[in-house]
Amino acid sequence: MKDGRQPTRCEMTRVCYANAGFAPGTDSRIMKLFVTGACGYKGTVLVPKLLAAGHEVLAFDIMWFGNYLRPHSGLTVVQGDVRDVDEIHLEGADAIVHLASVANDPCGDLDPKLTWEIGCLATMQLADKAARAGVRRFLYASSGSVYGVKDEPQVTEDLTLDPISEYNKTKMVAERVAEHAPARITVTESNDPRSYRINSDRLLATGFRPKKTVDDAIRELVHRFRRGELRDEERFHNLEWMRREVVN
Repeated sequence: MKDGRQPTRCEMTRVCYANAGFAPGTDSRIMKLFVTGACGYKGTVLVPKLLAAGHEVLAFDIMWFGNYLRPHSGLTVVQGDVRDVDEIHLEGADAIVHLASVANDPCGDLDPKLTWEIGCLATMQLADKAARAGVRRFLYASSGSVYGVKDEPQVTEDLTLDPISEYNKTKMVAERVAEHAPARITVTESNDPRSYRINSDRLLATGFRPKKTVDDAIRELVHRFRRGELRDEERFHNLEWMRREVVN
């Protein structure tokens, strides 16, 4: 580390806006991965990619919105609450990908206490348990929204954090929690230009190039709509669904 201290057992990576990938310099061996929030809209995309890469995945999720992960020989799905740390078993895990949160501003504002318990308290407890269990990697999915709304035309990692909503604030505080965990912290840049004009120059300078554009996303949506794969179902309106099914 820069200050001369030796890193402890667990290395934590801040992955802005859930750009969940392993930090430069890590090996490419097959790993056993514990993924929280694995059935959410990010986890549902990430987990199949991890399985396709040959990793073994334990998917942990409360499943407020169901489970759309397809069965796989390398996949174990566990329904559980990330706040109940005693029910989280990390034996044999090489790394944790922590995606669980109350996602987006309106949903986070429905029940601030719930949002803080999941976004901050559960993150602190999970990071502590990971370090005690000897888990070597902890990837935390942060958000570009921690910078708030800036006047600068390019938002870089050097600017101040000015979160606005409960969701933004829990992401920022959870990062601060991670800084005090018994771990070495690695900060990675975001590659998502949608979030308040987040600048990606540092990431692009490493040689990374996005594989898809906004045009690609639009074409995929149109294609799936024409095939009848996109349905207007109640659970896809996450704010109303949470108001009715989760927050009483």
